[in-house]
Amino acid sequence: MAFGCGEETSQGTVMLFPDLMDANVIDNGLSPGVDLGSAVLDQGVSADRVNARIRIINPIGGAFTGVRVIGPYDEAMTDSSGAAVVQVDPGEFRLALDAPGARRHHLFGVATDIDFEQITYVSPEMITRLVYGQLGLVDDPDKGIVVVGLDRANLAPAVGAAASLDLASDEGFVIAGPQASAGTSIPPNGQGFVTFPNVVPGIVSVSATYPDGQCQVFPANGPDRDIQVIAGDVSIIAYTCE
Repeated sequence: MAFGCGEETSQGTVMLFPDLMDANVIDNGLSPGVDLGSAVLDQGVSADRVNARIRIINPIGGAFTGVRVIGPYDEAMTDSSGAAVVQVDPGEFRLALDAPGARRHHLFGVATDIDFEQITYVSPEMITRLVYGQLGLVDDPDKGIVVVGLDRANLAPAVGAAASLDLASDEGFVIAGPQASAGTSIPPNGQGFVTFPNVVPGIVSVSATYPDGQCQVFPANGPDRDIQVIAGDVSIIAYTCE
């Protein structure tokens, strides 16, 4: 699984310890059907673009090297620190993350006009199967997974923050200690993300609430945005809650 994250740890990904991502289609303002898995798009140099440094963590082994990060204009492979840099436009963005032994993850966010770093988990399939087994879930290949990262600005889990979707799914779950358990709010001593398995494909509105304040989409800390759920993949969005 996967989930987006603030500037420095999991906020946004994995299936087990943090969270879990068709289609090779990425909708970054591009025409539907554009396959970023087979072509790198170059629409010219723009001074308005910002650098998105994506650092990916493998929950069973630290930095996740060799992950292909695909953006609307370019792509890059993560290095020994698990990091890769691609360009995005200010505003809503979407990146695809293709990791060995994992289903495709899609990272959604809202950028400002300033370069940023986002840390996210990408979970290998063995982790997904382990967590689903713990919860008695059956993975439906015709549905997707949504992971909602809920962290404080200092990257600590936002205890008490909760997430919801407006599309049908199986019951959401969180990670507390070594175990996954049903729930949609971050528990004490839990990981900072909520995972929704077997979500009906389509455009979904994600809502995040925090009893001690509010949750805003990372990194711009702006209002909620819709994301796309794709059959067989993981969609990740991260919030900062303060």
